[in-house]
Amino acid sequence: MIPVNSFDISHIVFPSNVHLADPTFNTSNSIDALLSADIFFDILKDGKYKLDNGNLILQNTEFGYIISGNTSRFSSGSLHCGLITKDFETLNDTLKSFWEIEEIVPTKFVSDELKKCDEHFLKTMARDTNGRFCVEMPMKDNDIELGQSKSTAIRRLELLKDVPTENKEFLFNENDELVKTLGLSWRPREDTMYQMNLQEVPVTISKRTVLSFISKLYDPLGLLQPIIIKAKMMIQKIWLLKIDWDQNLPRQEIENFQRYVAELHQLKDLKIPRCILLKDSVAVHLIGFADASAQAYGACLY
Repeated sequence: MIPVNSFDISHIVFPSNVHLADPTFNTSNSIDALLSADIFFDILKDGKYKLDNGNLILQNTEFGYIISGNTSRFSSGSLHCGLITKDFETLNDTLKSFWEIEEIVPTKFVSDELKKCDEHFLKTMARDTNGRFCVEMPMKDNDIELGQSKSTAIRRLELLKDVPTENKEFLFNENDELVKTLGLSWRPREDTMYQMNLQEVPVTISKRTVLSFISKLYDPLGLLQPIIIKAKMMIQKIWLLKIDWDQNLPRQEIENFQRYVAELHQLKDLKIPRCILLKDSVAVHLIGFADASAQAYGACLY
């Protein structure tokens, strides 16, 4: 019997009358012969000893005493193994397979509102005589219920009857040259609006004073955005200079700011009609336009 690993037997005491079949049984070696189970039990004879606290057994056979038992405590306990493979796939194919396995399949979510828009587009899309495609404006359903407000309206109408006659006069006078409405200037006679309230140019032109000047340009309706956007672009350039708030601007930026303020005086004569619809118009088309550049972007509806 041959062990898997060689081990030391110098500490083991063998009986003097024992003749070992293989004196080098503790050395791992090649196998010379294999015996089947039926032959193995035929060669066994009387005579058995226990050695090393019962861990090893000496068994008498036709060839002499053989030794068997647990030899795990004599082994080093380390196991050496190796694996050699050869992959014929290229690196690109391997990476491609990896990304395909790890890829997250996106789930496409379509809301009910988007489905209705698609259905509306397919139903209303048409082509006019000029060959241009047209689609009707999608309108949401009006699900708002006004409720029972008739009694409230009647009661309020009755209350208006008790208002004195002198308090019923309309405060609007069409002969007024200029009327302030929601921060805008309105000329009733011409039915036009807008008047730019110009500010005084600051003595010291710094990042703080320029920003304060531009922030006071009041334009709630966005009618002057093509002009105000230039001021915002000016702020962008000043910001890139990375100067302190109260430090004077470079000469070139001061000249640009002074030129911009001087051009604002031309807005004194600006008159924008309050109503832009024609009197005999039948249908109105709402058109949107947008544009963008590296400095700014804008959009308008007309």
